[in-house]
Amino acid sequence: MKKTFCSINSWALIAACVMVCLQARQGSAQSTTFTKFPFIIKIDTRGTYQSITGDPSQAELNNINWSGTGTLGIDWERDGTIDTLFEHPLGWGLSLGHVYSTPGVYEVAFYGDGEVEFQIKDASKQLVSVVDWGEVTWNNCSWMFLYANHLTSVDEYHTPVFSTPNLDCSNMFDGCSSLQVSSLNHWDMSNVAKMNSMFANSSFNGAIGDWDVSNVTQMYQVFQDNTSFNQYIGNWDVSSVEFANFMFQGATAFDQNLGSWDISNISSMFNMLSSSGMSTENYDATLTGWASLSSPPQGISLGASDLTYCDSEASRQVLIDQYNWTISGDSKFCGNPPVAVCKDLDADIYDVYPFCLPIPPPFALSFFDFDNNPNPTIFGLTFSLLEEDSLFDVGNHEVNLVVADENGLSDTCQANLNVTADSIPFPNSAQDIGSQGSGSTYSFDGCGTEWYTITTGAQTTNGAAFDNLATITRSVCHGGNGFVFTNIEHASGGYAGVVVRAGDTPSAPVVGFFKGNGLVHQRIVRGTEGAPVSVTNQIASNSTIVGSVGIIKEGNYLRTYTRGYGNIWQGIGNPIYFPYSCYNVGIAAYKFPHTSNVEAVFRNIEVSRSLPGNYLSEGPAPTLAIAQQDSAIKAKLVPNPATHQVQLQLPEPLSAPALVSVVNQLGQPLVEKQVADGAATVDLLLEGLPAGMYYVHVNTGSQLVNLPLVKQ
Repeated sequence: MKKTFCSINSWALIAACVMVCLQARQGSAQSTTFTKFPFIIKIDTRGTYQSITGDPSQAELNNINWSGTGTLGIDWERDGTIDTLFEHPLGWGLSLGHVYSTPGVYEVAFYGDGEVEFQIKDASKQLVSVVDWGEVTWNNCSWMFLYANHLTSVDEYHTPVFSTPNLDCSNMFDGCSSLQVSSLNHWDMSNVAKMNSMFANSSFNGAIGDWDVSNVTQMYQVFQDNTSFNQYIGNWDVSSVEFANFMFQGATAFDQNLGSWDISNISSMFNMLSSSGMSTENYDATLTGWASLSSPPQGISLGASDLTYCDSEASRQVLIDQYNWTISGDSKFCGNPPVAVCKDLDADIYDVYPFCLPIPPPFALSFFDFDNNPNPTIFGLTFSLLEEDSLFDVGNHEVNLVVADENGLSDTCQANLNVTADSIPFPNSAQDIGSQGSGSTYSFDGCGTEWYTITTGAQTTNGAAFDNLATITRSVCHGGNGFVFTNIEHASGGYAGVVVRAGDTPSAPVVGFFKGNGLVHQRIVRGTEGAPVSVTNQIASNSTIVGSVGIIKEGNYLRTYTRGYGNIWQGIGNPIYFPYSCYNVGIAAYKFPHTSNVEAVFRNIEVSRSLPGNYLSEGPAPTLAIAQQDSAIKAKLVPNPATHQVQLQLPEPLSAPALVSVVNQLGQPLVEKQVADGAATVDLLLEGLPAGMYYVHVNTGSQLVNLPLVKQ
């Protein structure tokens, strides 16, 4: 059951005016037909927004004013039934309410064919939107949505009918702090006389620059304390405005030029611009425009607290001297002086120059960040040390900060600068791969040896689906040749070396070559994502406790090298197929199984996109290549796919002995056969190999042929 109630102020009863307020019965309201489309709002009665004590189901609409000339009607649920039908003259303070049987979100339609007015009053916290302005004729639009701080939108498609002369729209959206409107430019405001506080204390920032406000006489506080509005209204015709007190006071976002306004009839501008967001440029333009009017008003008191002027100094003085203006609160400023706000800082030595030197002269800092501002506007920023007889290196330093702008204005403050050297210099970065056991740490001695140190509890084991490494790498996208080398100072408790990884996950394809404190090296290989990792021991005949390791990339193959006595590079193991053009390359470490962690110290990371010079003791590196293209004679496998045996058919007999092998995708040889020179075919037994993808390699020492093989 719908329950509607209404009341009228006692003074209206004394005036002996008659109002009929009916609870509509079935069909009774339909005897009255309204010709104009209704004004429609959306309300929320669930207690979501308003402060309601007790059960939210007790939420109801209270004290809404809907009055006008002639018969009026309200459809409280917009279900096609006019629930409340009555007559009430304008301006009599009618109070209407309604209790809904079920709390919810409702649209309410207000009908009236005469002139009408509406105020949301005590239901302001339940109003969420204006759905349609309808075709009703507004006699008054003041206080319509006062303090409706949950009103988010209004009908921007239709235009309210403001055809009544001398319309008052004061406080219409005052306090609507959630209102988001794009444009009300199409409104016909030509009959509006008052706009006092129309958008005060609201979030309104819609376009209204096309409004015809030529008949408005009062603009008190229109945008007072509206911290969102910043639309151009410089074309408004304000020639009829008499009062503009507090119009933009506290409108901190407003920064527009009002110099085109004809303010000839204004008599009061008290605090009109005080604490607004008007920039020096727009304040200058405004004063200059007003001073150039043919007849500016006399004796104006203009409030402009917190504003600054520069180029308009002469115009401002004309207003004061010739037209007896009093302009208060502003000040002359021709520039934007910096403000040095010091705070204690941490700085990495590779971001600031110079470090690790005796006390330098004042120097520029490019990294400085005021309160995490990513784009600080700084023209000149210098630090100078306050200590005497000290090196500017790792540690804490008292510094003097001087900030200067392009006009030579500056400010100074003091701070404590903590210089660190633990960060890994760009473009390298530290990264944990997989489990780190007892944890890992990374450091770089930037002011001393310039060595890298990795300490980690990570351990990598043969056959695991994931490898565990502590790495310092950089990202490279390069399909051609290249290399990575490092010099190992020591690796206590584990292995240190170089690594190439085709991804960041622990299961990514990887090739690494590592050295411990002895002759034993280890190679780790995973050819494809998620395959078991192969960890194999390698013995280098010329290895030293302190030595170097490297990986050379030639096309789609990687080869591992060590360098020891005599500065001689020695290739270790077979080439590894690695067909990836983007990968991470750098240094890495992992521990022995019986130790808690490894401490690995690296003297450098050398990465290049070209091959080094003479890096093999036995001569030039072999040419690594896949089989020839289809346009030429090439080696082939018959049959392919194969089951038990495959025959390698060469385009011409071998000119030298060769090692023919069947390898898996990790590059591990599973079948090997030594073939004499002169051979043109080679039979290979595949018994015992599981079905899958393999490669047949032919290595003559000067050329490597690589053919894909499918085993069924």
